[in-house]
Amino acid sequence: MSERILELAKKLKALAERGEGGEKVNAFDQLQKLIKKYDLNLEDFETAKLSYRVFAFDMHDETHKKFVRQVIISVIGLTDMYYNGLIHNNWAVEIDDLQYVEISEKIDFYWPIFKREMEIFYTAFVQKNDLTLNVPEGEMPTLSEAELQKLRQAFKMMQGMEKHEFKKLLNDKNEEIENK
Repeated sequence: MSERILELAKKLKALAERGEGGEKVNAFDQLQKLIKKYDLNLEDFETAKLSYRVFAFDMHDETHKKFVRQVIISVIGLTDMYYNGLIHNNWAVEIDDLQYVEISEKIDFYWPIFKREMEIFYTAFVQKNDLTLNVPEGEMPTLSEAELQKLRQAFKMMQGMEKHEFKKLLNDKNEEIENK
């Protein structure tokens, strides 16, 4: 039996046990069809034991903490997760081996992409709100093709952003400006 079929059977079994309403019934029906079609034995895929697994995240990065939690939720839904901040920053959750692998792989795959997208968002936000350094045109640095591509993505992202106007409260002589 292929690993893919075994993995599908395990997921259907988990959904049939933990799902709700029609989702649960449909998963059970699909599991029964899979068992008949491939002449499976339930013992073949019941070896996945539930155990507590820990997912660590950067101690100083609240965004990574939220990201890891969201990935866990995307795999197992809203369930009990225990935050353990005393012994490193991490999420502890009771899952089986397949869920652990899926969560770990998703974190490893999506986190670098998320960080790259956040860099582009930062550039777009800075540009949209005129928080840049004014450089004379002759002194502009030459950009690589990768830097130009990021800039193009940032400009596309800027199209959907709202520009915020900062109003000075004091002028250059530290005198209050009258807002009219």
